[in-house]
Amino acid sequence: MAELVLYNYWRSAASYRVRVGLALKGLDAREVMVDLSAGANREESYLKLNPQGVVPTLLHDGAVIPQSLAILEYLDEVFPARALLPVDAPGRARVRAIAVAVAAEIQGRTGTRVREYLEKTWDAETMKGWYRYWGRAACDGIEGLLADHPDTGLYCHGDKPGLADCFLYPQICALRRREVDLSDFPVMRRIAEMCASHASFIAASPENHPAQKTDSRF
Repeated sequence: MAELVLYNYWRSAASYRVRVGLALKGLDAREVMVDLSAGANREESYLKLNPQGVVPTLLHDGAVIPQSLAILEYLDEVFPARALLPVDAPGRARVRAIAVAVAAEIQGRTGTRVREYLEKTWDAETMKGWYRYWGRAACDGIEGLLADHPDTGLYCHGDKPGLADCFLYPQICALRRREVDLSDFPVMRRIAEMCASHASFIAASPENHPAQKTDSRF
């Protein structure tokens, strides 16, 4: 099998998604760290690989795949065992909808590039207000997608973790780091508790990443 190479950053929620997906599928990837806090994603060598200057990026068998959703779907197509997506078309559409809601509505408004821009003009308290408002606004809609839906089980879709959970849990962790109150979202919190105790999420977590243990800044 051609080697999987994952360019990522240990603290990145988007990178965490892909590491969880790899773990759930039982796949190994050689990791290359792209230090976002040091601006490594804006270096010419990385921009040649990923012109967007974001992580993660997957290399496999001559293909260069950016964006976490595209990477996880690619892995499911190339390595169909332990599928992250349901077998039925409506189920796959629902899982994708949850994943896109997380990526666009939460990370799209509270991610690293947004933070870097806001830090230029806003103080810490104003930024916290931004995170809390948009984080809760996005969670309100995602909770609606999950609550009382017949396909919501122990996890976002059914009783096994899949692609939607790869997106949801890392973003919940990021919101908690930013002190966003999630008490009004019981289904999301319940699913997060399931993920927090699952071996694949634990193994892939930023807290257990080898780079975290050697990064003296954190």
